[in-house]
Amino acid sequence: MIRALLAVLALGSVLGCGGPRFPSSVVLEDPLLEREWRASLFVPPAAIRSQQRVVLSRRGSEIDFSVLVVARVPDLLRVVGLTDLGGTLFQVQRDAAGTQVIQGSPFLDDDFLVDTLVAGLAPIFLGVPHAELRLVRVESGAPALHGRLGETEVLFAREHGETAPDRFDTGSDGRLRASIHVLEWNRAPDGAIRFPGRFTLSDAAGDCRLDFRVIDWRAESPS
Repeated sequence: MIRALLAVLALGSVLGCGGPRFPSSVVLEDPLLEREWRASLFVPPAAIRSQQRVVLSRRGSEIDFSVLVVARVPDLLRVVGLTDLGGTLFQVQRDAAGTQVIQGSPFLDDDFLVDTLVAGLAPIFLGVPHAELRLVRVESGAPALHGRLGETEVLFAREHGETAPDRFDTGSDGRLRASIHVLEWNRAPDGAIRFPGRFTLSDAAGDCRLDFRVIDWRAESPS
């Protein structure tokens, strides 16, 4: 992993993020369709502890590491990057007061950690308040769900015809910051979704992709 890290660092400065405008949409007045979309949306447990194996890809170079996520609805989200030996690569925490970089990363800048990584993961691990969701129509003409999680806009779309939305776009200040693509849902024997088993998180500029494979997902007591 160290060799791969040095290769990424040799490309230049640490990774930042820019990006295009957040997707525009208009409210779609269709109560039956909105009810169906709301019912299909993945809703996380009130408290989660999860570990993922992550591969970060940028300009032909890759770094693999682990990520520990601790979440407590509605506000707490802690994301910790870990080496194979258990060392800490970075640590970021989001709560009611905002998002704080507790320990910076040697290969991801603080803006990326806050606006792309943590804000991008929040809809999966914290969900979006039901009252903030609205059925909308995007520029392509397709329906989607639009919501807000704090200062972050979230757009839930069905990119591959899945019953549940499998693409989550997040943005702030009118800019697209990150896109989540769910590649595989972990399902119960009856077909009900338990959690996203594999997903990718990409920055808006398309410079960086993180491939997540969930290796542990535990619902905990929220206390």
